[in-house]
Amino acid sequence: CDWSSDVCSSDLFTTHALPVPDEDILLEGKKKTLCKECLPYTITTGYFLSYLKTKKDPSKITLLFMPTGEGPCRLGQYCKALEQVIIKNKISNAAVFSLTDENGYSGLGNKLLIRAWQGVVLADVFNEIRSMLVVTAENKQTAMKELEDIWQKELLVYLEGKHPLSFRTMLKNVSSRLSRIQLRKDPSTVPIISLVGEIFVRQEEFSRNNIVDDLESHGFMVKVAPSGEYLCYSNYIINKKLDGLNPSLKERIKTRITTQIQKWWEKYIKSILAQSGLYRFEMININKTIKTAQHLINEELIGEGILTVGLALREILNDSCGVISIAPFGCMPSRIAEAILRKEMNVIGKRRIPGWEQKASEFKDIDTLPYLSLETDGNPYPQMTEANLEAFILQAKRTHQKITALKDRRYENKHKQ
Repeated sequence: CDWSSDVCSSDLFTTHALPVPDEDILLEGKKKTLCKECLPYTITTGYFLSYLKTKKDPSKITLLFMPTGEGPCRLGQYCKALEQVIIKNKISNAAVFSLTDENGYSGLGNKLLIRAWQGVVLADVFNEIRSMLVVTAENKQTAMKELEDIWQKELLVYLEGKHPLSFRTMLKNVSSRLSRIQLRKDPSTVPIISLVGEIFVRQEEFSRNNIVDDLESHGFMVKVAPSGEYLCYSNYIINKKLDGLNPSLKERIKTRITTQIQKWWEKYIKSILAQSGLYRFEMININKTIKTAQHLINEELIGEGILTVGLALREILNDSCGVISIAPFGCMPSRIAEAILRKEMNVIGKRRIPGWEQKASEFKDIDTLPYLSLETDGNPYPQMTEANLEAFILQAKRTHQKITALKDRRYENKHKQ
């Protein structure tokens, strides 16, 4: 964010969403860090410092918006570490702007929070639609061009508050345009890989190192765990008082109202875009995710570990024929999740999940479920990782065939009855 050095001139306030980073950004970050920190900190530091070097007006105050929260990693410490970098390098007119998940990121104002939540949901849905189109579109280039046109001229224009149509009308038009894209394959037959793990690297293209492109080239639609998941998880922590704080009655009521508003908008957006046929309607369900993993990891151990374990076990054999967990190199919560999933990603582990006691027996001929854990430091994956990925892809294809055969048998038995 930039604004004039005259803070009262709020009309001069501008914001910039920085593009996908590259190797130069990573190198810039490494110059100002110990290179022991994990990838999200190195990239965000490198990007902020690179932006400051190219800033046209040095007199403008520049802020890096970085959410914070309790914990030992990025959310808890990186904003403080970046502040020290600014002080140590005597960078003027620059600072870190932080909001915390302890109060659901209060401080932005209700109107902006709603608009931001709409943007998060739209981005999550469009990520899935994009991946589905890469695999199913008759003409991939034309489909990607249409998708980008919709994103830039419809959705971003609305989020900026400049669209002449109502939100519902705009979404209906978007869904209609998406449904007219020519497909060569039925989306319901496409094998799905779930990409879970640390929220930054699973969403950021440079950090995940072309893993999504590789999977799509083999015919898999990649379902990335939604960004909105952590916002919902923040509300869950507050409502359950897992953070050790004791919020007032007013704060608890506000959080519950916020949760219901978020659910309403999520359902509203997803139900309309699901009519395009390119997106399968599914709500973020933190309660279900945590319930799936509670027998393996205590919910009081706050962080992404329980979300990674819960979502991976929820989706394998349900929506997905394989799960990849990706994290920065040395990420503690992700290594805890990896240790658990390596033991539990099999039919026996699936059977321990409530509601799967009987269903898991239908997959008794599958020994180990397709699961791959990746760590990234921004550099290309080593040969061993590439070999493991190839083996994972073969295993996932076989599992998809078995899931498809089982669905066909269920369909035939239902119609015989």
